[in-house]
Amino acid sequence: MLSNLTEPSTREVDGLFLLGDRMVRFFPVFLLVFSASAFAIIIEKTFQPQTTIIKNAPSDALKITVKKPDFTALYATSLNTFRSVDMPFTVESINGTSLNYIIVLQTSQHYCQEEGQSATSLLGVSTTLNNMLFTVKSPGIEVHNSIKSDHIMHVEFPPIPQKAASQVCYGTFVVIAEEEM
Repeated sequence: MLSNLTEPSTREVDGLFLLGDRMVRFFPVFLLVFSASAFAIIIEKTFQPQTTIIKNAPSDALKITVKKPDFTALYATSLNTFRSVDMPFTVESINGTSLNYIIVLQTSQHYCQEEGQSATSLLGVSTTLNNMLFTVKSPGIEVHNSIKSDHIMHVEFPPIPQKAASQVCYGTFVVIAEEEM
């Protein structure tokens, strides 16, 4: 006999979302945008992503802060790619109580565009968080009983060979911290 399978119901109560019997609150989004250019005659090129904190809803539990607003990655001609980048940030309990939360990589999109051409997807950008695999499809990194914790997102780039024409590469990461109830 087949039974009807239904997804758990989702409803909002006092700013909290109830997913079945699990209570989830969504918190600040850590949005990281990077852009870079590489030219055939340049040996090293500075790469400075911008970091923006976006709050989807007021949070009385967690906040995300970054240690600096931009990062620099150098293009290494010997490697035909940008050197890896470490992006530190802190997740902190606002009221000073220990919390359990999950950090999730919601978006990781990257593109390169040769002068006069359309942008194409840059595949192979890899990320880790605290030395653990951190991908869009992964369940995220759990943190337990934390008042304040520091994290490092490590980004590595695939080969990006130099071309005769100038080429611009750019992308976006969206990192979300959500409290587990």
